[in-house]
Amino acid sequence: IENNFRVRIDDYVGIDFLSFASIVDSVGGLDLDVSDEEAGEINIILQAELNNLMGDDIYADLLEGGGHLHLNGKQALAYSRIRNVGNSDFERTSRQRRVIELILNKLKTFNPSIFANIATRVLPDVSTNMSGLEMYLYSLKLPFALGYERKQIQVPYDGTFWAEDVWVGEDLMNVLNVGFDAHYNMLQN
Repeated sequence: IENNFRVRIDDYVGIDFLSFASIVDSVGGLDLDVSDEEAGEINIILQAELNNLMGDDIYADLLEGGGHLHLNGKQALAYSRIRNVGNSDFERTSRQRRVIELILNKLKTFNPSIFANIATRVLPDVSTNMSGLEMYLYSLKLPFALGYERKQIQVPYDGTFWAEDVWVGEDLMNVLNVGFDAHYNMLQN
């Protein structure tokens, strides 16, 4: 991100699949509108990998169909990973941003049990470049930061990329080529 988009990253917290599911479970799950096609893909992802990864039965947590659903952490993770519905990776990242926004909105309620669950179930499994003291100080600022106006963006921005065929060794691959200069300006704004 720093090299390609000239955005300086000072501190980070990285999460894996297990901690992502734990975060969603810690906030009590998420209510999402899920299409029948998305529900089918959630079930495929659960059966193909997530149930096994989480140590659950292959048929655990499957959805009966779409609708306005309450998803647990594992189901929300599967929802966030859907690539085969809609406009491929662009809709996948849109789903991910939707899930992050819902999590942040739940954190705004400042329910102490949510923060206790995150501290005990999630923090031990995250990777970060911050010390324990720095993480604690950030946690004190979190209620105020959650009140800030948030803006979501998609990178690459519409109209700043194009598809291109490139040879990688002996394989012809279709990739997105990005106009980086346009992104520098948009990200700065």
